[in-house]
Amino acid sequence: MVHMEERLTTSEYWADIYKRAGSKRFSADPGKYRGHMQLDSLFTRIIPRQRALNIIEMGCGNSIWLPYFARKFGLDVWGLDYSESGCELARRNLQRAGVRGNILCRDFLDDIPDMEHGFDIVISMGVIEHFPKPDAIVQLFMRFLRHGGVMITIVPNLHGIFGTLQKKISKEIYDGHRVFDLHDLMDFHTLNHMKVLHGSYLRFLDPSVVNLSPFSERTRRYWGRWITLASYPLLLCERMSSVRFQSRLFCSEMVVVAAPPPALHARRT
Repeated sequence: MVHMEERLTTSEYWADIYKRAGSKRFSADPGKYRGHMQLDSLFTRIIPRQRALNIIEMGCGNSIWLPYFARKFGLDVWGLDYSESGCELARRNLQRAGVRGNILCRDFLDDIPDMEHGFDIVISMGVIEHFPKPDAIVQLFMRFLRHGGVMITIVPNLHGIFGTLQKKISKEIYDGHRVFDLHDLMDFHTLNHMKVLHGSYLRFLDPSVVNLSPFSERTRRYWGRWITLASYPLLLCERMSSVRFQSRLFCSEMVVVAAPPPALHARRT
């Protein structure tokens, strides 16, 4: 069992992050943002549309992806986060998108028997790296999966140049992460006897995942506009050619899609 004191970040850290959160973007926009386009391409390949499915996002504070999943795939969307302010922002995003969802302000480190094996898709986007033992968090997330479900784990790639940039901007933020590469990320799943269905680097030359919270809101807005404009040539190139560049050094994120072992459900039925 993972204990509260083993987190690499504090509730105050997340409260500050959400306090600084902007209000313009309430849903992912694959047509405008390269990182969103790459994830949209992945999700389109792995999420079936022939039946009703549900999804839960672990650490869903201020999620822009739950509205996307509800609108594009018609998924029954759920979110779990221990931050009251983060949950409120997630609810607001769903409301602004005009879709329904269930945002629960609960800690996934706690026992939640009423939610075990209740979801077709369990997704986390920047969560497991905030713990010294990410494989233990993957194991915790497995308990939410139904038989035949999949787990999607997305984390920043701090082994590359953007990790170095994050460390220069704020060592405090950098130190709130466990640093590992794609091979390690896949190992965190296989150590739990999961089958890795997909693993890749994402967001080639995309600095948008770097946390700029130490800077003023004006500076963050300026750099956000600059990053968006600078990414358009690569966005058009990738959209026209379907080429996805992968690089341990120059990509800013990693993703693994994995399935749980059948024995997990057999033992508990």
